[in-house]
Amino acid sequence: EILGQKELEEQGMNGYLAAAAGSPYPPFMAAVSYRGAGDEKPVVLIGKGLCFDSGGLSLKPAAGMDEMKFDKCGASVVYGVMKSIIDMHLPLNVVGLMCGAENIPGGLCYRPGDIITMKNGLNVEVVNTDAEGRMVLADALSYAERYNPAVTIDIATLTGGCVIALGHEMSGLMTDDDGLAEALIASGIRTGDLVWRLPLSRAYAKLLKAETGDVLQSAGRDA
Repeated sequence: EILGQKELEEQGMNGYLAAAAGSPYPPFMAAVSYRGAGDEKPVVLIGKGLCFDSGGLSLKPAAGMDEMKFDKCGASVVYGVMKSIIDMHLPLNVVGLMCGAENIPGGLCYRPGDIITMKNGLNVEVVNTDAEGRMVLADALSYAERYNPAVTIDIATLTGGCVIALGHEMSGLMTDDDGLAEALIASGIRTGDLVWRLPLSRAYAKLLKAETGDVLQSAGRDA
């Protein structure tokens, strides 16, 4: 199933739409459903698919910007996983959501200071248009609730801060579910696709307190 501009608007996915508004290429979300386990609740995988990310009005430095074509790697991973599951006829129910968009400056692009009402009704105060991935993923996570998932996992090249912390040898993992964290860490060790659990504490919530919205889009560089 493909959700294009019209369908995203009908779903109220305004964060997703705002992140893509500067581009002449309309955003879309591809939803692939695989049913191999009867009525079991599905695993939902969500992949960030920014086909190019310039940072928007909060423009990235020119050096290294050519690599931002790789900001779609989360969606690419979901595509690969879904293809593998289908090819192997696994006894699972899985939904893959691939969030395609492009974040570039333009006359209609979103701006620092904007207040965006997300799909779940929260008003997000934008502080940095280069923090577009969380706008896209937040709306996709809200959309994923329709599947009544057993577990939801999002996969994204979300922030360079994770590379600063962990390098290129492993991915950052954030979850408040200890059992899921242990399972993903063990799976990473078996497959050589290593993850390291990062803190996800309610103590950080104060960093997201907004002046004119319900929540800040970005808390800055610390944590």
